[in-house]
Amino acid sequence: MLRKLHFITVMLLAVLCSPAYAKTLYVDGSSGNDAVSYSDNSAEAPWRTIGRAAWGSTNRDAPNASQAAQAGDIVIVRAGTYSTSGTGSRWGVAYRTANSGRSGAPIVFQADGTVVLTLTSSRGPVIGASGFDGPRRDYITWRGFTVFEANAPSTPDTGVAVLAGTIGSTIEDCVLDGNGDPGFGDNHPGVRIEWSENVSVRNCLIYNFRTSGVNGHNGAGIQIYNSGNVTLEQNEIHSSGSGIFLKAPGADSSAPLARFVVRNNYIHNISGSGIAVLRSPNTPQEPILVYQNIVRDSNFCVTIWAFDRGSTDARNAKIVNNTVYNCNVGVWVSNDLVDNAGHLVQNNIVHGSREYAVNFAGAVSNLSQPRIHFKHNLYYNNSRFAIVHTSNHSLSSWRSTFGQDSGQPASLEANPLFVSASSGDFRLQSNSPALSAGIDYLDLNRNGSTSDTVTLGAYVTGNEVIGRTSGGFPNPPAAPDDVSVE
Repeated sequence: MLRKLHFITVMLLAVLCSPAYAKTLYVDGSSGNDAVSYSDNSAEAPWRTIGRAAWGSTNRDAPNASQAAQAGDIVIVRAGTYSTSGTGSRWGVAYRTANSGRSGAPIVFQADGTVVLTLTSSRGPVIGASGFDGPRRDYITWRGFTVFEANAPSTPDTGVAVLAGTIGSTIEDCVLDGNGDPGFGDNHPGVRIEWSENVSVRNCLIYNFRTSGVNGHNGAGIQIYNSGNVTLEQNEIHSSGSGIFLKAPGADSSAPLARFVVRNNYIHNISGSGIAVLRSPNTPQEPILVYQNIVRDSNFCVTIWAFDRGSTDARNAKIVNNTVYNCNVGVWVSNDLVDNAGHLVQNNIVHGSREYAVNFAGAVSNLSQPRIHFKHNLYYNNSRFAIVHTSNHSLSSWRSTFGQDSGQPASLEANPLFVSASSGDFRLQSNSPALSAGIDYLDLNRNGSTSDTVTLGAYVTGNEVIGRTSGGFPNPPAAPDDVSVE
């Protein structure tokens, strides 16, 4: 009897928590009619504009929540080019929704075929979710859209896609082209994330974002401020000032700083840093996990950018099982690290650096294991191994002087034997010295152990997809919550 009552209770809760009126809505720019009501919208009676689905009216400034997409709804937008005016605001998303989704029942905008979004006038972000230009909007997903900034210009300090002041929102499967123009102003990313939690950018192609300045880092594929619990995965980012720039996730002490996951991204041809960590003072319990990425043909492949040795300086970045290829510098630490910073560089392959495999620009006395620990890495064909402040070091002197890369199994200088680096295949041959040469810090082989051996580099099993996937995003497994990251 108790079991039966429990079953009934669970079923009632499932019904009560499910979206009561969730439906699939349709937009067709060729055959649609915006006069169709919400209840009558169907595959045979679509709306004409995306705004009608987002705002519940044809006027962004006069939304009608009862006629707009609701929590749990999926809005199918058929192939074509769709235009609306920009807001002129850095936070004003052109297709700002009249409603929020909720956990387990997001509002999803889904492109069916190639859907290009343009702005007819003004500027500003086109897609995303924002709580800075009005009441907050949470659990909004944009999936499969294309934005060329040449015909959808942004403003300074924003992106063509924005997640700002939002919870649970995502940008997926999108193509974002920054047009290679630095004239859009400083902090010019493809996706800008600020004051947001539990958000993600996945399986997107992001390229040609530029700005002026030192190496143009602020022209980023993805740029993050004052946010936490962010996942960036399966993206391809190229031809920009930086790839993924965790610029200031914890610059404000009240920011919702929590774990960052940066995994399975393919980043190349970057003038600044492929992946850069700046003002991110994460705790050992909520670290920055950067793993199974390929970064190649760039200036600095991976950067830990020490800022002011103060409360907002980067802490607990775990750079694990990445493949770094043909950069000027493989791993760059830009300045003195804060005491007990807790950074880890483990199980990586660093190949073909044109200047140094490792550049530690801080003081010699600052290079210590409580601040940063290199171990179980493989280095090959780098012009020089390391520079610490102003002194060059071989791998052997790096070990003897600083105790780095000496933990067993000791780091190697050996050819990793990629299948074909020239064609971009960084999987490993069957006789690679990188096989079983590391310690599985994140349990990437999913056997429940973090002390067994694991293959070095991004390809742990050889079956991973690094970068965008075909046919959508497959959701690779997260690092287990019970992994020790201290």
